[in-house]
Amino acid sequence: MLNSHKCDALVVPAFCHTPADLGQCPVISLNMGFFPGNKAIERSDGDLVSKGPNIPVGLFFIGRKWDDAKLLGLGHAYEQAFAVARKELDKPMILPTTELRDVINRRTKGSNGARI
Repeated sequence: MLNSHKCDALVVPAFCHTPADLGQCPVISLNMGFFPGNKAIERSDGDLVSKGPNIPVGLFFIGRKWDDAKLLGLGHAYEQAFAVARKELDKPMILPTTELRDVINRRTKGSNGARI
């Protein structure tokens, strides 16, 4: 398809259900923004949230087999032109209230504090 239309890459939304490894072509995923704050929550087959308020929306750039350098160049040009990734900095960060090491330590220590 890329050759017949004289294209360097195919660009599709990251939530489309086209297999990314179609034809063993290289694929990169880039941020193109966020769903609006009033977007209704949609769930995937595994009951995971796939679309919803303020969730990042991505793009897949699919290139020709063995043309990874061209694909990375296109991705870099896209990021420079649209600076979408920088918009994430404008969003408030959510800091964890529990550290992973605390959860692991609780599970590996007995009631007397000795490691199990």
